[in-house]
Amino acid sequence: MPPTKHVEHDSKSGLTYKESQVKVRSMLPDWIDKTTGCNREIKRFRNKGRGVPSLEAMATRCLLLNAKELRLDTFENVPWVLGKKIWEEFRKHHLDSFRVWQIFANAYSKEKHPHIQYRKLIFNPWERFFLIPQSLNPPYFNGLTYLTITSGDLTPADLSLLPQLANLAVLSMSGGATKVNDIYIQTWHNEVIENSAFPKLRVLYFAHQPRVTVNSLPLLAAFPMLKACHMTGASFVDTTDEELSGTGWQRKGR
Repeated sequence: MPPTKHVEHDSKSGLTYKESQVKVRSMLPDWIDKTTGCNREIKRFRNKGRGVPSLEAMATRCLLLNAKELRLDTFENVPWVLGKKIWEEFRKHHLDSFRVWQIFANAYSKEKHPHIQYRKLIFNPWERFFLIPQSLNPPYFNGLTYLTITSGDLTPADLSLLPQLANLAVLSMSGGATKVNDIYIQTWHNEVIENSAFPKLRVLYFAHQPRVTVNSLPLLAAFPMLKACHMTGASFVDTTDEELSGTGWQRKGR
């Protein structure tokens, strides 16, 4: 879109200048706040009872209409008995965006609520990958991430961003996912040693990754919390137990 130009006047200096405004694509992914709901009904709210609505109803309505302004400290002093009602209103109106869910999940992380403890999200293949790690692990969210990558369009630069996911617990790369090799593993290993990357990664699943050789196993053994590596189609799948000795791993089944 071509820039729009305006002639402006600076009252302090007395100078006249031209100002150009250009619309650019936001650096923030829109799926964070995207929902399937509509707040039209909320805006048309009318109290069914006599008199004015309760303070609770008015506060809830205000939160629903300003969902993008929610922060973690919004619920700092809100007990779960009230927070649950607010959350159910978000779900009732289908306004529970991914970011709203993250805030509730973090604010009430000790509560056993099925819709707060777990959230599944499927990204479009054309989603800009470099925005995903920072969105899945914002400062206001302390949950764990199970990431499955099936897109074959990821670049080496994309995969180099995975160490930024400090809350990554399970990483699965299968199907047509970008082919992983020893160089990727070496890069991740360096991040583990130098920057304490992957502090919560416990399970690694590689399917049909023939470029991963036995040389990667000692590197993966340095990942602090990694307990299981499930690999199919790797070049060392048929390697003997004796050949695997010294890699830091033991074979469990074939």
